[in-house]
Amino acid sequence: MASSILVLGACPSMRMLLTRCLAANQHDVTVADTAQEACTQLDMSAPDVILADASGLPPVTILSELRAAGLVLPSNETVPVILVDRAATPERRVAALSAGARDLVGWPVNQRLLLARLRGVLREVNAAREVRRRDAAAARFGFAEDATGFAPVRSVAFVASPERGSRLDDTDTTALGATVKRLTPEDAIGAPGQSQPIDAFVVDGTTLSTAVSFNTLPELRAREHSRHAAILFIHDADDPDIAASALDSGASDILSSDALADELVHRLNALLLRKLEEDALRRSSENSLRLAATDALTGLYNRRYAQTYLQSALVRDGEAATLTAMIVDIDHFKRINDTHGHAAGDIVLTEVARRMRDNLRSIDMVARFGGEEFLVVLPGTDMSRAGPAADRLRTLIGGTPVAIGEGKTVRVTVSIGVSVAARVAEAERTVTDYAESAAMADTGDQVRVLLAAADKALYLAKETGRNRIKVADRMP
Repeated sequence: MASSILVLGACPSMRMLLTRCLAANQHDVTVADTAQEACTQLDMSAPDVILADASGLPPVTILSELRAAGLVLPSNETVPVILVDRAATPERRVAALSAGARDLVGWPVNQRLLLARLRGVLREVNAAREVRRRDAAAARFGFAEDATGFAPVRSVAFVASPERGSRLDDTDTTALGATVKRLTPEDAIGAPGQSQPIDAFVVDGTTLSTAVSFNTLPELRAREHSRHAAILFIHDADDPDIAASALDSGASDILSSDALADELVHRLNALLLRKLEEDALRRSSENSLRLAATDALTGLYNRRYAQTYLQSALVRDGEAATLTAMIVDIDHFKRINDTHGHAAGDIVLTEVARRMRDNLRSIDMVARFGGEEFLVVLPGTDMSRAGPAADRLRTLIGGTPVAIGEGKTVRVTVSIGVSVAARVAEAERTVTDYAESAAMADTGDQVRVLLAAADKALYLAKETGRNRIKVADRMP
């Protein structure tokens, strides 16, 4: 699904170049001279990101106008603002961050860096939206928790080469309100023993080789102890390409080597604040839903939660969203129970659930839908990826026999029916291997149509031999 980008107040040449760059990378672009004009063009639907020309204007003035128009909230947590400035000095960057902008980039802009910055910001936007969606589902169950005013002590690790001097060595860390330690890249990746988890890593790429930098960033993002941590990467001011690569390799934000100390503090404190909010939402959502919305045997979400979640996921800003729903059914499950007993059947259910959960993205949802059936929802997954994703799950589940105790194993296969909701209006559908199902106007109808199409596809998969997938198709 294309992201919505608002280009605001740019001169004709800047507007043309930004629009061409963004449209070429599959973004929906709206152009406006003023915030009020943007509201009219967008019909009050908020964009995902705002790119605003700040040349010659105080950044605080631009942010104030956007807030007054209702395009962003005072705390700027809904729509990130990136300012484009012909005089992107270190002082102007500090002013922009202080005003509430997510970043300030220079003009003429390095297109690769701009697109990398947008990808990073959009990942944050989508992740925050997903957490809020799950939190809203918890509220509908009546399990939402009030936020507390307690802010834990935060921990920051400065990562640099021990052989070369770093600007971090002389940084005054008192303004961070965090405990600070210095680590080598090896120690940062290796999760050294510590009583307190690290909330943010500041990786000084100016002291590291390119190879070490681009090994450290993805490793930090992949490791259990650091995958939810914020990562700020310091790059050489004269090398925007390495800054773009850092963002695509796992950095949450970047800092130019010519930055003022205040900019380091602003960026790091903003990262720590976003992480604190994300952690609180994640804990609230997980804890409040655990008892009300999970299946006791498998630990997956239950049917009630899955249907509530699916209804929310299907609609964004009043339009049907692109997502894939799969109904996964264990083949010949009754035979397993009859042959090996219900205890063995429970083991099979638990193991199939684990294999699915361990091989899906963090934003995907998997639920026990009833008996030996499971529902998998993949947000942002269109028809081109739905079939391969389902077949990958089928192969992972059936590839290794399940140990059921006393040295016995049982081979387990699954049949999968797949349905894809997209921005199309179509009333009828049949079943083939690759196409898309329709999204109806009412969300309740959308859920019923989507699940009915997946169930119909599942029936065909089982009728044609089991251990296979079928994908719902619209009628020609």
